[in-house]
Amino acid sequence: MAVNRCSLILFVTGAIGIACLITGCLLIHFLPIIIHNDIEDNVKITPDSAAWGNWKHPKTPIYFQVWVFDLVNHEEVMKGGQPSLVQKGPYTYREERRKFNITFTNNDTVKFREAKTYFFVPEMSAGLENDTVTFINIPLITVLEMVKDANFFVRKAVTGLIEITGEKMFKTKTVGQLLWGYFDDFLDKLDDIAKTFHYKIDISGTFGLFYKTNGTDDGVYEIYTGKGDINKVGSLASWKGMTQLDIWTSKIANMINGSDGTTYAPFVDMNATKYIFSSDLCRSIGMDYTEKVKYRDISMYRYVAPEILFGNVSINPDNAGFCTPNDTCLPSGLLNVSACREGAPIVMSMPHFLGCDQDIIDSVKGLSPNRTEHETYLDVEPNTGVVMKVAKRLQINVYVKPEKMYTEMATLPEVYIPILWINESAAIDKHSAEEFKDGLFGKIKTMNGIKFALIGLGAFVMFVVMAVLVVIKLRTTVKYQRFGVNSDESDLVIT
Repeated sequence: MAVNRCSLILFVTGAIGIACLITGCLLIHFLPIIIHNDIEDNVKITPDSAAWGNWKHPKTPIYFQVWVFDLVNHEEVMKGGQPSLVQKGPYTYREERRKFNITFTNNDTVKFREAKTYFFVPEMSAGLENDTVTFINIPLITVLEMVKDANFFVRKAVTGLIEITGEKMFKTKTVGQLLWGYFDDFLDKLDDIAKTFHYKIDISGTFGLFYKTNGTDDGVYEIYTGKGDINKVGSLASWKGMTQLDIWTSKIANMINGSDGTTYAPFVDMNATKYIFSSDLCRSIGMDYTEKVKYRDISMYRYVAPEILFGNVSINPDNAGFCTPNDTCLPSGLLNVSACREGAPIVMSMPHFLGCDQDIIDSVKGLSPNRTEHETYLDVEPNTGVVMKVAKRLQINVYVKPEKMYTEMATLPEVYIPILWINESAAIDKHSAEEFKDGLFGKIKTMNGIKFALIGLGAFVMFVVMAVLVVIKLRTTVKYQRFGVNSDESDLVIT
């Protein structure tokens, strides 16, 4: 009876050990699948996913920093001299984003608007919004560009208005006015002239580089939720109802692809180019992998905007579609965005003309481009595709050239004058980083712990069972040898 009971215990214990070993070994195969599915469920843009709250109202602090270029020799520039610039800044704003009018479609997409509101942060700034800066008169340059091909009477009316209002080629305003707007008497009166001549011109009496962008949105976005295809999560389906733009001259240039730069599909392919659609540029930009980085103990892949991003067609043939107007291609490093800036002669580049031809950099004084301070980059966590750290850096320039129509412009040099550059950046905070690590890596560690615990426990139990069997075998053999029983008979007794 005791022997049968002992055999049963050993059998059950051995079975448990084998079960633990098998379960642990199965987890080696199925654990990645379990984690994979868990990540997919959590990164989808749906109300029941872990990503939903932060997508709707980002917790990660976002900062909008501005460096302005003070033109310190505008009188020399009027005579054809080389512009000399002094950089001021940064002027730092905390950027709050809030999505609204959120609507899910039957195509596994979600439509929304996103309002951006800016709050000045003095303690993170090198000056105040009432600091003054001298810059080229952008409204005046824009208007003259708009009417250069108009009839004689329209052009004469505009030049007459310039003389009446005393409008000058250069303005001195506060940083706050340059960014968010100031009343311009010339623009205000110009509206009346345009109506008199039935000249269609979309103009306002207030000018600012970011006028009407504080507390507003830039149109309806539609992105894929990842519900039907996780590889599309965060990718743009349309913007302002358009699946492609209509301002450039090629299909490639007009593509609306990539994401808004906050999230990508999980399980990131290191070598695949990451695309961001930028409404500031009215185009998508490609980012290439450069290196592995770590921030707050989270490993990430870094993607950087290459110097050929704004390269001319000899360097980057895909940029042929951005040669506007009339197939006019700018030097490498520059992008003419006048087509999406109501005709204003605005030219975008990377800060300090990073990536531009050397003669463009040398055309003005006061610039010193370097990749560390001026490149745009994304740091993407490869398991989830979530962007943990980002810096979008762009420079606004104005194209200036001699113009006989207006006396003050007759002797101007042909040059691209930088006005300011921005750094729109975000980096995951310490608390959110800890939550992320606990949520993702905590589960992985727990599952791995269970896997190895089961394998270890199973191996240990099997070892104990085998050891007990060996001990019983030895003791039984010795016992029966003492009574003259051979080993074969002892084996029968044990069995």
